[in-house]
Amino acid sequence: MSAKPNKTTISKAGFTLVELLMALMVTAIILSAVATLAFALSSATSETDEMSANQAALRFGTVKLGDLIRNSRHALITSSNDIALWRSDDNGDNAINASELVYIEADSSDNSLKLLEFPNETATVTIAEIEDGTARSDLISITDERFATLFSECYSMQLTMVNPKLFDISFQLMENEVLQSYQISASRRCSAANLIDGSGQLVSGDDD
Repeated sequence: MSAKPNKTTISKAGFTLVELLMALMVTAIILSAVATLAFALSSATSETDEMSANQAALRFGTVKLGDLIRNSRHALITSSNDIALWRSDDNGDNAINASELVYIEADSSDNSLKLLEFPNETATVTIAEIEDGTARSDLISITDERFATLFSECYSMQLTMVNPKLFDISFQLMENEVLQSYQISASRRCSAANLIDGSGQLVSGDDD
């Protein structure tokens, strides 16, 4: 009598619909967590880069404005509440040439703090013309001016002459959607006030 062959039962393994749905849910949760982490890291990097850029601009602007004010021969507040600096007497003629003028301007139209210069203009201007604003408007109409923006997204700007030598520049910068307050103070080392007569004109004489 011969033995009957054993029948081997083959089990067919597979995933049920419920298991597939659970796997998809877990995958979706993991991907969402990864995306959230990536966005947070990107935002943090962007904020850090913005703050670093603002701090670099602040350091440069502070040094630039401080040097201009400290080394200027004469400085005053104009009728437009800007600071006008006679930075030096390049040709030694005891007159303010347009190329020797620098304006520190608070431009509220685009929320920026700027420098205005007339590098190629040789015309002379008087103290009175600088004070009442006619020097600036006349020079812009006859020559090529040069603007340089020191700070953008700048708010609540105030340019103040504390005394004939000391100037304060205060403003707020937008950093990570928050306004931060800053102030730059600088005092002139010397003055050409002794060269200015009662009518606001410069006269010959030695600087003090």
